[in-house]
Amino acid sequence: MESMTKKKESKFYFEYELKKRFLAELAYEYFVQQNVDSISMKAFYDFGEKYFSDFDWPWENWESLLDELKRSSLVIIDEKDGSLHFRHRSFLEFFAAYQLHISPNEYHENVSTALDLYFNPFWTDIAFYFFGLKKSMILSFLNQIFDYEDDQPFALVCKMRSGRLLQACWHSRTAVKIEGLLQSSSYEQTIRNSFLEYASKEDPDMPPIFADLVLLSIASESYCSVFLKPQIEQLLHEEMPDREDAILAKLCLFAGSATLIDKEEKEKLVSRFIDALKATNNKELEGRGLLYLLCSTDEDGNARKTVSRRLKAFSRKYSSIIKGLLPTP
Repeated sequence: MESMTKKKESKFYFEYELKKRFLAELAYEYFVQQNVDSISMKAFYDFGEKYFSDFDWPWENWESLLDELKRSSLVIIDEKDGSLHFRHRSFLEFFAAYQLHISPNEYHENVSTALDLYFNPFWTDIAFYFFGLKKSMILSFLNQIFDYEDDQPFALVCKMRSGRLLQACWHSRTAVKIEGLLQSSSYEQTIRNSFLEYASKEDPDMPPIFADLVLLSIASESYCSVFLKPQIEQLLHEEMPDREDAILAKLCLFAGSATLIDKEEKEKLVSRFIDALKATNNKELEGRGLLYLLCSTDEDGNARKTVSRRLKAFSRKYSSIIKGLLPTP
């Protein structure tokens, strides 16, 4: 016990790493595996008693640990209803991820568990912290995300949001980041169709632009990162594709990272997108793309002016298309 704690004035003070591991096992075993965000004080004491016994810690030091946890403000004890919960959701998610990170289980097994949690709406952010602790992603684990057998809307969004995991895995190889960006952005049209299908049942009058705004939000969350900026720039500077789905995927990467692109470069990219959209001869796609670009450019920049001019000309000729995408006044 002396090696695990500091003794001061006849009172034990638990080392930082010991408290971290205690909270990690508590978070994963008693919160995540039980699928709850608070537990009873009885359950907490039961866990503490077992944990102290497993590591042969004197039970007389339990109150010292309890006092330290209270002072840390990481957990809150509600005396009224006799429950305990983590002060902030992110604390719970981080400690649960840390438990997976230090678990003696096989590395592949822990990764698979983290990926299962990633596709669980209640625990999805645990994967972000888990891979952040790992700091790198390999291609086989990345492919597990895109091969995950679930075509429900949340799973599709998770696949497009995998850029967040790549941000956390900032030390991943360039080829892994490139592959992740290409695959995640390819879900743009699938997610939009899924959103519109849902809206047609719940709110038939919802304008399609709302689906595009949702996609822009997902793209920003997934791709707006300095850790992905070089790879996104590489993809944006490649020859503009002629396939409609590929243009939309690249447009998604641009929209998500637009705030990181300097104004001069943004103006060049906008012109290339306008030409590519026009070349498809798909006027609905062109209208959508122009609105995408409008939402992704600075109000006072030349890129915005270029988009605005093209959009005005397009609207005069194809007003019904633009009206069909936007809310009715």
